[in-house]
Amino acid sequence: PYAARTSAWLVHILNEAIVGAGGPENLLSCVERPTIESAQELMRHPGVRLLVVTGGPAVVKTAMNSGKKVIAAGPGNPPAVVDATADLENAAVNIVLGASIDNNIICTAEKEIVAVASIADALKERLAAHGCVVVTDKQRRELEKIVLHEGSGGTHPNKDWIGKNAGLIAREIGVRAGDELRLLVAEVDEQHPFVQLEMLMPVLPLVRVADAAAAIACAKRVEHGF
Repeated sequence: PYAARTSAWLVHILNEAIVGAGGPENLLSCVERPTIESAQELMRHPGVRLLVVTGGPAVVKTAMNSGKKVIAAGPGNPPAVVDATADLENAAVNIVLGASIDNNIICTAEKEIVAVASIADALKERLAAHGCVVVTDKQRRELEKIVLHEGSGGTHPNKDWIGKNAGLIAREIGVRAGDELRLLVAEVDEQHPFVQLEMLMPVLPLVRVADAAAAIACAKRVEHGF
């Protein structure tokens, strides 16, 4: 729902590009004010043969119960494993590029780093050199108060901060930063909510482990089989 106007604007931009390349007008279309009911009506329409759906478990379940062919994206918690054989500069650059796209709301973006202990500090230094703030323990505790909340079923990401710029979040915890800031990096343990939850914001946890085998095993666990 937060992205409805942005999505409509993007459909407009894409249609302009299609016409500019010699294609037909209004090849793409969207519902101006989408609702659950409008989505269900489209899904049930006899003229629709294939549904491509993302956005959360409720809409995916609705699509799967429609009786149509469905391509659906569920949650994602992709880990980036960095061990002692890695080119740390290249790893840092590419983790920042991947995890900061659309402020980390995309389910295929890196959601946590699992780093071997022997290179973890060096990796954090390189992340800091490429547009990240590595938060202190005190700043991490302040961050937890802002971006997490307790609700039915346990701890959840605070929806008010989903997709927001890293600089905006940083300023809430007393870190002076502008929109050039790409990510807030926090070293935590494997069970921390930053690692276990799909945060959908530019907060990237780093878990330190003993060696490459432990890193791969940890990565498999925190990805939850998604």
